Amino acid sequence: MLKNKKPASVLETVALGYLFIPVVIFMLSWLKIWISVPAVLLILIALYKVLFDKKSGDGSSGIRITPSFVLYSVICFALILLLSYFLGIGGFTEQPYDATKHNFILKDLIDNPWPVRLGTSGNNGLLCYYIAGYIVPAIAGKLFSGFEAASLFSVIWHAAGIYIAVLILYKSLSDSKGKDKPVYLLYIFLVIMLFAPFNAIMQFLCICIYPDQPIPAIHWISDSINVSFSSHLTSLRYVYPQFVPTLIVIALMFRMRKRYDKWALIVSPLIAFSAFSFIGAVELMLILFILDLIKDKEIRQSFRSILSIENLSGVISAVLFLLYLSGNIMQPKPESARIGLGLVEYGNFPLVLILQELSWGLWIIFLLKANKKEPLLWAASICLFIFPFIEMGRFNDLCTRGSMPALVCLCILLIRQLLSILERSQKRLIPLTVLILALLLSGAFFIPEEFHLPDSSKGLFTPQHNWWGFDNSLEFYTMNDWTRYQYISWEENPVCDFILR
Repeated sequence: MLKNKKPASVLETVALGYLFIPVVIFMLSWLKIWISVPAVLLILIALYKVLFDKKSGDGSSGIRITPSFVLYSVICFALILLLSYFLGIGGFTEQPYDATKHNFILKDLIDNPWPVRLGTSGNNGLLCYYIAGYIVPAIAGKLFSGFEAASLFSVIWHAAGIYIAVLILYKSLSDSKGKDKPVYLLYIFLVIMLFAPFNAIMQFLCICIYPDQPIPAIHWISDSINVSFSSHLTSLRYVYPQFVPTLIVIALMFRMRKRYDKWALIVSPLIAFSAFSFIGAVELMLILFILDLIKDKEIRQSFRSILSIENLSGVISAVLFLLYLSGNIMQPKPESARIGLGLVEYGNFPLVLILQELSWGLWIIFLLKANKKEPLLWAASICLFIFPFIEMGRFNDLCTRGSMPALVCLCILLIRQLLSILERSQKRLIPLTVLILALLLSGAFFIPEEFHLPDSSKGLFTPQHNWWGFDNSLEFYTMNDWTRYQYISWEENPVCDFILR
C-alpha cells in the first residue's frame, strides 16, 4: 500500500526532521526508556503524516532541480558559511561573550555522559538548559576528535538550518507567484541577514534626547533601560543555536499558514532550543489564530482541525522538555539572580519607550500598504508592542529572544514585498528603492559591529574560542548568581528524578 503513495511534503518534513533530530536524541539519551520510546514513535508517526500530506505543501510540486538552481544553491550555502566564519561561529574569528556559554555547554555535552551531571565539592547539579542546538554537534565531538571537531560541525549544522529556512521561503514565495527564479535564493538570504529593527537610528535619537547617558552597544537603544530588539546578524552572532531554529519554525508557519493541525508540531521543538523564543512563537501563533478566526467563516472547522495526531505529538514533546527544564525553573533563586518576571521601569527616560516602539514600528510604515489585510503583520505588531513593557533576566532575554519570531515575520513580509515588486513587468523603482534603503538603514550599521577578521598573527582557520579565562564550566556557571541559576539545577527535583535516566 505504501508503494502507491508518493511523498508530497518532502521539504516540510526535512525541516521538521532537522528540528526534531536533536529532540529525539535528547529523549532517547536523557529520558527513561518507557517515556522516550512512545514519545519518539508518536513524533515519527506525525512526521510520516506530514510527509504524505499533500495539503502540507499546498498541493504544489517540489522544487525544480535545474543547473541554475544548483548553482545558486551552492553560492547561497557558501555565503552562509562565509557569514558564519566572520561572525565567529566556529571560533575562527573573534567570538562575543555569549560564545563562552555555547563553548562550555558543548564541551560538557562532549566530555560527560548524558544526562550531564556536574559536581565538585559543594557544587553538584544537573545541566538543565535548552540544549537542543548543541546535541548534534556534541555527538560529532564524541565520535571524532573532541571539541574542535564539534565546533566545526556546529558551523555546518547551523548553516544547513539557515539554508533549509531559505529553501522554505523560496518555495513558499515561488508557489504564491506561480514561478520560481533560483536567483531569489540569494535575495532571500541577503534580506534575512540584513534585516533589523531601526536600533541604530533610535540610539542616535536617544543620545540626542538624553545626552548624559553612556553610549550603549549598537543593539541597545538606551544604556539605562533593559530592553533590546536584536538584528538578525546580532542574533546569529550571539545566539545562533536559538536564532536558526526560530527562523525555520517561522518559515514553516508561513509555509503552512492555515494548517492549524500542524502548528503545535511546528512550534513544539523550539522549546528545546530557546525557551524565550518558544514563548514568543506561541504568543504569535495564538494571536494569529484568533485574528484568523475573526476573519474565518468556518470557525468550527478551524477549531476541529486543532485536534490531530501531529499536534498531540508536538504538545507531548514540548511538555516532556518543559518537565526537564522544571528542575531549573522550580529551584529556589535569590533575588540577585534577576530571573523573576517584572515590568520595565522607564522612570526618568519615558521617551525611550517611544523609541523602542519606533525601532520596529517604522517597518510597519513600509509594509502597511501591501499588507494592511495581512493578519501576520498585525499579530507580529501586537507581540512587538507588548515586549518593551516586560522584563525577565539580567539582560531581559524574554524581550530580546522572545521578539525574534515576530521580527522574522516582518522580515518575511518584507521579502515577499520586494520579490513582488521585482516580479512586475514594469518594475516600480521608487518603492523598490525605498525598501532597499530602509533595509540598509536598519541593518548595515551592524555589519562592522558583528563582523570580525581573523587574527593576523594566526592562520585563517586557527581556533580562537572565547573561554573568558575560565578553566572549566563550573567556574563559569558559578561566577555569580545570574549565571549560577541559569544553566544548572542545584536542587533535587522529583519531576527530573522521575523522567531522567
